[in-house]
Amino acid sequence: MKRFFYVCLILLSFSFGKGEEAFAQTNLVPNPSFEVYDTCPGLGVRGIENAIPWLNPSTMGGSPDYMNVCAISTPDFYVPSNSWGFEYAHSGVAYAGLVAYAVDIQYQTPIREYIQVKLSDTLMVGKNYCVSFYVSLADNSTNHAAYKQVAITEMGLYFSNNSITANNWLPLPYTPQVNSPANVYLNDTANWVQITGTYSALGGEKYITIGNFKGNNTDTITIINTIYSPYAYYYVDDVSVVDCTVGVDELTDDEQISIYPNPSQGIFEVKSEKYKIQSIEVFNVLGEKIYKEELKDVTATINLQAPPGVYFMQVQTEKGILRKKFVKE
Repeated sequence: MKRFFYVCLILLSFSFGKGEEAFAQTNLVPNPSFEVYDTCPGLGVRGIENAIPWLNPSTMGGSPDYMNVCAISTPDFYVPSNSWGFEYAHSGVAYAGLVAYAVDIQYQTPIREYIQVKLSDTLMVGKNYCVSFYVSLADNSTNHAAYKQVAITEMGLYFSNNSITANNWLPLPYTPQVNSPANVYLNDTANWVQITGTYSALGGEKYITIGNFKGNNTDTITIINTIYSPYAYYYVDDVSVVDCTVGVDELTDDEQISIYPNPSQGIFEVKSEKYKIQSIEVFNVLGEKIYKEELKDVTATINLQAPPGVYFMQVQTEKGILRKKFVKE
């Protein structure tokens, strides 16, 4: 199956700081803006699973959606105009969509959809992680004319050590560590709203799940359009989890750590002029760690067995950390 990559992934996964070579933070969320897919939505399948490696935790219940500009022949899942409204991606050309609030018309039970992904690295105990994601309330749902549009007050992100699943589409019984502010309705249908927070890791967390975890059907909504039964559908884009622990020493280029040749066909020499190298890690543009080596020397040779492209190297020395961009031809 083909996978499609966009330059914007590089910008989303790594925030550049000290010039073009160094970057400040690594996004642990793979495919954070849903740009990479294995099947264009609408071609027989429509779910968030198209945006690899994202998952639907409510396997026997809801079906969170995937929208992309590639779905030009399937308008239900096109960007910017689709069955749920009109919205350009916050960045790139794709985003996710989910039912954050609805009520089953027949049984009057709550309905929720969630999206989930495994992080590219396990969270470390005691470290602080800065969390961010964007949501936008869909204009309305032409697929659900029997519903009335509502907005909710809380959208959350839940960290877990293992994948959480349910065989229904009831609210997941967990308390998210990061939530949008209570009593502030997410009712903007024209713009993206950023939800942020800081999480102090207990250690071992590997998964994040996004959605509305409130189980009460009366304390999270406000009515926007009155028709029949309440329904809140949100677009989600640009999900980020980065280590923002204070106190990590960042080396600068004048600390004289070099990678050469750059670009290379796969063999790279890493050299430190001042300090012994303790470890080397390499990340791809999705923020996935694809290489790690521990050593105690001032030089190292890396044979990178990976496709051609842009990669990012994190070099840990006895003095601190240097992060550099390099290219495999």
